[in-house]
Amino acid sequence: MEVPLDPHWNSTDQWQAALRTKARTKVRSILSRSSSLSLKRVSQKTELEQLGPDLIALYELVYGRASIVMGGLEDLDFARLLRSLR
Repeated sequence: MEVPLDPHWNSTDQWQAALRTKARTKVRSILSRSSSLSLKRVSQKTELEQLGPDLIALYELVYGRASIVMGGLEDLDFARLLRSLR
């Protein structure tokens, strides 16, 4: 399912309200189960390259349990992403 982002939305609640019921239920479940997670911004190339293998392993673990199929990742994808964001 594809939901275009409305520029008038001011919160994720407004985005969730635009989802179909089944998708909204899944999003709420994911948010609830991940509430104890913390985010860390990684902005140094060397740190990103160091974390790359662990991030790939985590991605593959989650990907292996997913009900949808997406593309794979390589070790250097995170460093490439960081370069493209600068």
